[in-house]
Amino acid sequence: RLRVFRHQTRLGLMVAKQTGGDAAAGGIIGFYDCHVAPRMGWHEEVISLLQARPQRLVIPMIGDLNVTAWDEIPGGQLLSKCYINWNADFWWYDDDTDFVPVISGGLVATSREWWTVSGGFDHTMRGWGGENVEQSLRAWLCGADIVRAKSSIIAHMWRNPKDPRTLAEDQLNIHTDNSARVAALWFDDFKHKFRDGYLQHVNIDISEEVLRRRSLYCKPFAYFLHRFRGVYM
Repeated sequence: RLRVFRHQTRLGLMVAKQTGGDAAAGGIIGFYDCHVAPRMGWHEEVISLLQARPQRLVIPMIGDLNVTAWDEIPGGQLLSKCYINWNADFWWYDDDTDFVPVISGGLVATSREWWTVSGGFDHTMRGWGGENVEQSLRAWLCGADIVRAKSSIIAHMWRNPKDPRTLAEDQLNIHTDNSARVAALWFDDFKHKFRDGYLQHVNIDISEEVLRRRSLYCKPFAYFLHRFRGVYM
């Protein structure tokens, strides 16, 4: 029942995920980096949370991976929640709720229902980075939510400049300014804050994504800021 899809040319992370998500046949679609080690039963709460509300993204608690043993480092940090600044960069933080403003990227599951309705990713993004912010804003502003499954623990390999095993051997040469696309599409009246007015001097074609935003009757960006006013105010 395993199917493998391969593009003829390298198009980057988001296109690969979009192809896989569109081709998936199950009711739950999950994206999990290859450089992880999950605890036993990691999937149970993820499935339960998606069954309770299909219009959502669910992320695990992310631990530290021992690259040599390929297992979780006992007693290590457990991360899950991020927020974004005006440059659409994401930063880790934590609070007492299980609602998540922004996902970190590589570890997330959703329902086929929400994947189909929301469209997955911004189809024109290339390379890596920014897709996590775009997907998060689309969820919160267009009818879904994001929660963490606190009993789902997955150890993740972080980049370490001193350990070549954790570094990419090659890089994709085709990139788009994904963070600028996020700001152009979602920041609304706050666009001028992105990179000190950068969007006033460039032309970014987001016409396809604007049509999708309108079709989903998405809320303005101010809703997101108010929803997480404890972070932003």
